[in-house]
Amino acid sequence: MTELRQRQPRIKDDGFLKFTRTLPCCVCGAIGRSQAAHVRTGKPSLGKRSTGMQEKPDDRWSVPLCGPLSNGIFVSRGCHAEQHGMNEMIFWRIAGLDPFIIAALNYARYGAKQAWEGKESPSERKPRKAARPRKRSQRPVSAKPSRKIAKRSTSWPKRKFPKL
Repeated sequence: MTELRQRQPRIKDDGFLKFTRTLPCCVCGAIGRSQAAHVRTGKPSLGKRSTGMQEKPDDRWSVPLCGPLSNGIFVSRGCHAEQHGMNEMIFWRIAGLDPFIIAALNYARYGAKQAWEGKESPSERKPRKAARPRKRSQRPVSAKPSRKIAKRSTSWPKRKFPKL
């Protein structure tokens, strides 16, 4: 029988995502149009758990992949769309890359950059708390102003139909 596990909150790191977008695409090398692509497949040996439907992995498991490009004649879907268009591990096998190593190295580079600039390291940051659901405002429901509809001065026009 399978064991159910409680879903853990996702660790967000907007600074790392911004850093990832500045890097060239790790598959084709395109510069200037990278997007942070999250690696959804799990790898327990690196501490990366698999994510399910409607669940996004931690931001530290994202790699730079290029987005779409259109120059008016030629349209390129980009590597990010290609990753989502097929089985993710087959995409990485075709590219000949290991996304877990790329993500781990980029996260280490990001941590070194943060330490160099004197900011706290990503591992020392506390994860964000989950947002509380907003309460509806408790304002009184006011009565709608009543509008009087003016009556027609004449009744509907009566038509006379020809007799058959």
